[in-house]
Amino acid sequence: MTNRIEIYTFIEQELFGKLVELMCEDLNFIQVENITELADKKNIIVDDITYKNTNPMGKVVYISEEVKIGEVSLTPDAIYTENSFILNEIENYFGVLQTPKNRIFPQFTKVKQYKILSRFSVGYYCDLANFKAHENGFDIKNLSLSLQGVLNGIVLVRECAPVEMEMLFSDEELLISMNISSIFIDDELINEIYRFISNDFSYLCLRVNRKKGKLDLRFSLQKKKSYIARFDYEVETSRVGINSELAVNPNGKIVDHSNFHDPIVKKVTLKELKRMIDFLSKRDVTNDDFLDHLEAYSDKQMLKVLADDDIEFIKKSVLKKERAESLKEAIRLTVTNSFEDQSREEFNENFFNKIDRHTLKDLVKAENWPVDNDSLKEEIKSKILNGKGPETYNEYLNSLQGYVEENYNIPREDFETVKEGVEGSLVEEVLESSGKSVEQFIRESEYFAMKEKVARMSHLFEQMHTKLEQAKQSSSNAAPDSVEDGESPLGGMGEQRATQDLEEKVKQLSKELELKNDSIEVMSQKVDAANISAAEDKQELSLAQQKLKEEILKVEGLEKELSKFNGGASSGADSGEDIETKLKDANIEIKMYKQRLKFAQSQIQTLEKAKKAAASGGVGNKKIAHLEKLMDKQNKIKSKMETEISSLKKDNHKINQENKILSNKIKDLERKLNNKNKTAA
Repeated sequence: MTNRIEIYTFIEQELFGKLVELMCEDLNFIQVENITELADKKNIIVDDITYKNTNPMGKVVYISEEVKIGEVSLTPDAIYTENSFILNEIENYFGVLQTPKNRIFPQFTKVKQYKILSRFSVGYYCDLANFKAHENGFDIKNLSLSLQGVLNGIVLVRECAPVEMEMLFSDEELLISMNISSIFIDDELINEIYRFISNDFSYLCLRVNRKKGKLDLRFSLQKKKSYIARFDYEVETSRVGINSELAVNPNGKIVDHSNFHDPIVKKVTLKELKRMIDFLSKRDVTNDDFLDHLEAYSDKQMLKVLADDDIEFIKKSVLKKERAESLKEAIRLTVTNSFEDQSREEFNENFFNKIDRHTLKDLVKAENWPVDNDSLKEEIKSKILNGKGPETYNEYLNSLQGYVEENYNIPREDFETVKEGVEGSLVEEVLESSGKSVEQFIRESEYFAMKEKVARMSHLFEQMHTKLEQAKQSSSNAAPDSVEDGESPLGGMGEQRATQDLEEKVKQLSKELELKNDSIEVMSQKVDAANISAAEDKQELSLAQQKLKEEILKVEGLEKELSKFNGGASSGADSGEDIETKLKDANIEIKMYKQRLKFAQSQIQTLEKAKKAAASGGVGNKKIAHLEKLMDKQNKIKSKMETEISSLKKDNHKINQENKILSNKIKDLERKLNNKNKTAA
């Protein structure tokens, strides 16, 4: 490694050894004897949370049992548990660029993605996320409150949408990632996020770019909490004027040699994308092992600056061979158009100016290519372009290839390597000037290629039409009117045969013409469709926005209806709590009456026994009369209680029915509201 990033540490030796073992080779760890030796160092890992770095460009990671909020701080367990995304985050913080494979964490085996487009769908997606978490065995009590609070603050309060949310599941941990763009970021927002992401969450990462209004938020929930990690830091768009180590290259781009690897690459060019696609196209790549094959690409620096969109484009191009061909065809067509739009001398000048010395090292016979490109350019100008010159780009290439092979002994494959590099640079120039993405570039090129094909088909149609007219004319003039001896030179049979042949030819040409005509019609329709696609794309957003407004109005109407219903039930404040309270009170009262009834029945049974005993023992009539009175009294009490219990049961049943009707109406309105939210989303 030519330019490793130096990290100065003041931590326990065991922890130091673990970091050296687990971290990538791009980082060079240096343990100091005394904390004072860290003064003015740029990249630091320390176990004292009271330590303050004096370097204004300094980056500090605190590893201590006590976590420091608002900084990059974590407990030692986060390292000892060898958590891959924690280690990855530390590397990113210190400026390590990751290859596509290292951005994937193998412990997470399940992924769920959501895109929140409207404030009306926040609750819906929160419910989906909670259900998915519960389904995988995670406690959703704190997750539900935190997720709802954070999304409300972003989507409802700051009206920022869309929000891309991704859930990654392992056996023991759930990692949630949110990407938010075009949002106003202030301390209030950061504090609000910290308020909702409680200490129940093991990991929290807030990566902020205030100038661009971008916020990357990630947090994780463990089934059994084993560590704490907090990453809170700003990503600067540019640091000119702050860092004396910054340099500016000839193109005016900022190159930070202090915290990135050499060579410094900021963006993957179209030419490099094509190289990667060509490399992978020669391998047996599947969807499952795509990243493994991409990791085998020799230029690791290019892999580390691949954006997610670049990776997706490469994947589609490799797995769908026609996409790779589309890229080649798009490049060829763009350079061909450039050749036709410029004078031959101007294009020749541009072609040789785009020859990259970096490309020449890949040649089979690199030593044969002329050292002085300007001299070769002038030779081509005088020997090939002098006079009429080549009319097409292919003629120009063939002439150029023949010249360098004959005069400099340059193999055809070496010329192809140089040519592809130049074509990539020419197209990259077009993309930079137009601000188009690779996908847009290919789509437009496919349209122009289609248009070109229609033109060729139209020309063929004209040729076929001319041949058909000639065939018809030949058919009508096939048999001569007369000969001097009164006989046809072909004879009767010969004349008939010639006529049949001509008729067959006419039929065959008519069929071919019909097929070509149909083909042209189809191609013309495709061209028309492609021609209006841009206008449709522009209209699509406004139509979608209009539809969304309509849906919002409908949803608001439903919300009003729901609130009116809840208010009209105000027994609706009653409806929830009061009905439930009445039911509980009624049930308690029924139980109480049942107990009193049982007591009365036991008393009656006791009195009956006493009456029988008195009668058999010859007790006086007064005693018997007294017992009978008591029995009558208890029977009346029993009858009254049974009547009251029956009445309470009826009331209870009625309240239950009312509760069910009210619940069904509320559910029906909520279902309608959810349907509208889904439609709006």
